[in-house]
Amino acid sequence: MTKSLDQNVRRFEVKQLIVAALALIIVVGLSVVINSLQLNSIAREATKFITRLMQFEDFREIGLTLEDTRLNGFTKIVFRSSDPSRNFTLPASTLGGSNSIWREIVMQRISLPADTELSADHQDTITFEYNRLRLVPCAVIVWMLLVLVSFPQTRYMKQKLIEQFEKEMKAAEALVKAEIAREVRHNLRTPLAALMRIPARLPDSIKTDRELIQSSISQINSIVSALDEIRELEVPTGESTELYDSLTQALREISVTVPKRIQFSYEIDDSIVSALVPHVPHEFRALLANAINNSIDAISQSGQITVSARDVGPEIQININDNGAGISSEILPRIFDNGFSSGKPGGSGIGLHYAKTRIEKWGGQIIAMSSVGEFTTILIRLPIEDRANWYIPRLKFGKQDQLIILDDQLSAHGLWKMRLEEAGALGLAQFASSNVEVEQLIHHTAPPLGNTHYLFDYDIKSHVTGLDILKRLPNNGRRYLVTGHFDDLDIRNRCNKSNVYLLPKSELARIPIVVV
Repeated sequence: MTKSLDQNVRRFEVKQLIVAALALIIVVGLSVVINSLQLNSIAREATKFITRLMQFEDFREIGLTLEDTRLNGFTKIVFRSSDPSRNFTLPASTLGGSNSIWREIVMQRISLPADTELSADHQDTITFEYNRLRLVPCAVIVWMLLVLVSFPQTRYMKQKLIEQFEKEMKAAEALVKAEIAREVRHNLRTPLAALMRIPARLPDSIKTDRELIQSSISQINSIVSALDEIRELEVPTGESTELYDSLTQALREISVTVPKRIQFSYEIDDSIVSALVPHVPHEFRALLANAINNSIDAISQSGQITVSARDVGPEIQININDNGAGISSEILPRIFDNGFSSGKPGGSGIGLHYAKTRIEKWGGQIIAMSSVGEFTTILIRLPIEDRANWYIPRLKFGKQDQLIILDDQLSAHGLWKMRLEEAGALGLAQFASSNVEVEQLIHHTAPPLGNTHYLFDYDIKSHVTGLDILKRLPNNGRRYLVTGHFDDLDIRNRCNKSNVYLLPKSELARIPIVVV
C-alpha cells in the first residue's frame, strides 16, 4: 500500500513539474512574440515619420526622432544611404560590433526602406536592432508569481490524492473482509442447521453429551452472529434497492429448508417490483430467515406458515403467520430485547433483536402479535422511498387519444376490453395479435388528435419481442410494456434505459384507468 501510494504521489509531482515547465515555456514564448510585435510596430511608425521628414531634408530632426525611437527598446539604429555623407549610427558606432553566436541568437534586426521622391537618387534604409529576449525576465517573474500562487492549491490537491487513495484502499480491504465473512457464513450455516437437529434426537441417557453438543452449537452460532457485524461493508446501509428481488430470493431459499410436515406458502404483490426501499439485501434475507425459523420451531408437529407481502402505497407490509404454540402475553413485549430467549434450546436471543435494530435503521418497524396455542404474526413495515423510473401508478388517457394494444392471447384482449369499457375508453382502442398486425395498424391508422398509447405484451410468438418493437417507435407516443416477465431484471433495466413504462400483467386487472 505504501509503495503504491508513493508511486501515485511521485507521478503527481512529475505531472506538476511538467505543467510548470510547459507554463514557463508558454510565458517566455509569449514574451518574445509580444516584444517582437511591439517593436516592429514602433519601427514601422518611426520609418513612416522619418520618410516624411526626409522630404524636407531635415536631418537634425530625423536624428532626434531616431534617438527617441531607440529609447523605446532598440539597442541600435543605423541609417544607411548610397550617399556616404548621410550615414550615421545611434549610438555612434558600427553596426557590426561583436558577432558572437550568442549575439546572433539574442539580437534581432529590422531593415526598412526610407526612400522618397526627393531622394530617388539615393537608396536609404533604416536598420533597427533590438534584444528579442528583452521581456523574458518579466515573463519569468510572472511565472514565479503564478507558481507561488498555485503552491497552496498544489499541496491541497496532493493531500486530497493521498486521502482518496487511502479511502479506496480501506474500501477494498472492507470488501475483501465482507467477501471472506460471506463465504464463512455460507460454509457454516448448512452444517450448523444439521447439527441443531441432533440434540433433540439423542436419548436422555447421554445427557452430558447432549449438553456438550448444544454448547458447541451455541458457540458456533455466536461466531456466525459475530460475522454479521462485517456484513454492512458489502452494501451501504440505507441504500435504496429493489426490495422485490431480495424478498423473492429469500423466500425461495427458505422454502427449500422448511420441513415437509409444515405447509409453507408465500404471496407477493407484483407491484412491489417497482418499490425502492431502504435496506441491505443480505441483511434483509437473514432477518427474514430468522423470523421464519422461529415459526418453524414454534410448530411441534404439523402446521402452517404463510408469508404475505403487500404494497400499500407509502410502505411495504410483510406478514409472517404461523399456527404454532404462540407466545404468552407476559413474554410477548420482551421478545425483541437483546439476549432474550424463551422455549428455544441453545437460543441466543440475538435474532429478533438484530432484526428490530436493522429494520428501524432502515426507517421501518417490526411488530409481534400472538395468542397462546393459536397463532403468531410478525409484521414488518418498510417505507417506500421511491419508485423505479418505469413505474406507472395509473393509466390516464384523453378522449381524443388512440390506444394500440398488442397481445397474442385472446384472453388478454378480453381483459383489456372489459377494463377499457368500464373506464369508457373502449372506443379509443385498436387490437393486434402479432407484430405484422401491429405494424399495419401503426402505418395505416390516421394520427389521432391527441396522443398515441402503445401497450404491448413482451412475448408475441415472433423473432422479435414487444419491447423490441416499442424501442423502434417514436418517443412522441407513450409506450408501455404489459408483461408477466416484470420480474426479469434485464427487462426492467431495458425498459428503464428506453423510457418505456412497465406494467405487470397481473396488475392489469386492478390498475386505475382514467379518461379525461
